Amino acid sequence: MSVRPQKRVERPDPPKVTPAPHPAKPRGNADRNARAGTQSGNAAKASQPRQASKERTQKAQGNAAASNYPGQVMRRISRVPRPRTSARGEAVITFTIAANGSLASAGVAGSSGFVALDQAALAVVRMAQPFPPPPTGARRSYSIKIKGR
Repeated sequence: MSVRPQKRVERPDPPKVTPAPHPAKPRGNADRNARAGTQSGNAAKASQPRQASKERTQKAQGNAAASNYPGQVMRRISRVPRPRTSARGEAVITFTIAANGSLASAGVAGSSGFVALDQAALAVVRMAQPFPPPPTGARRSYSIKIKGR
């Protein structure tokens, strides 16, 4: 058996693609807006001391957790199934959350007129605990209305 030598086929190099040149004149008014922004930004920067601006930014960032905390508390309460009572009306429940997230105190601030509904509303708040630990500066005392039938 004889083996034939294979011929080597040379392939041509692929053509080089050059990127299209950028247009000579930019479209739109981005350059003008950028210049206007730097001018007004520099004027505002010069009028305010740098330290006060930095403190204000830190306070705003730190308040996000405190601002979101009431929503977290109400979400926990809304996930507790409502007790079934035949009483109509609404009970106003006030409660305070301790630093560790447990319920520090809870009471009926406004009675519905039905003891069963008042007790059921208190039970809803008690079943929702433990709450997330409150961040620094967050509100800890709440007053909510729980409706019966």
